[in-house]
Amino acid sequence: MFTIEFIDLNKIYGLFVTLTFKIGIMSCFAAVVVLSHRFRRLMLQEKKSEFQWLVFNLSFGGLLLLGVFSRIFYGFRPADPSFEGVFLLGLIEGIPAGVLVGSLIGLLGLWSGEYLMLPFLILSGIAGGIIHLARPEKIHPYRLVPFPPTVIYRAIQ
Repeated sequence: MFTIEFIDLNKIYGLFVTLTFKIGIMSCFAAVVVLSHRFRRLMLQEKKSEFQWLVFNLSFGGLLLLGVFSRIFYGFRPADPSFEGVFLLGLIEGIPAGVLVGSLIGLLGLWSGEYLMLPFLILSGIAGGIIHLARPEKIHPYRLVPFPPTVIYRAIQ
């Protein structure tokens, strides 16, 4: 009548380890951002010129591209935060930034034979950008997040 299925703990353990590594990799990326004065200034700046916007998005995409390289060439899957990163970039900067970085990273996946990576990354950037557009007030996202460096930054201003 009822069958009892046992859960394979090795699969759950592998998922836990993968997610733990992803958190560690994203923490390393965040440390690079916090330690880089120029990148931090660009990130917290509300109005950017076209050149600053392009530099910010390409440098953010470059960090994500390092994770994709490690996954494609070395087979280390936990180091690839591309979907989360492109979504976050779309959330922060809008649809054009999410689509730009998603398509640049997706082209590397397309080149390596992962044909669905390009459309999924573009859709991830668009999804983050739609949430960016749907904000009730046009307040910069870092003014809403109670992240300690931004709280200190607001107190200094």
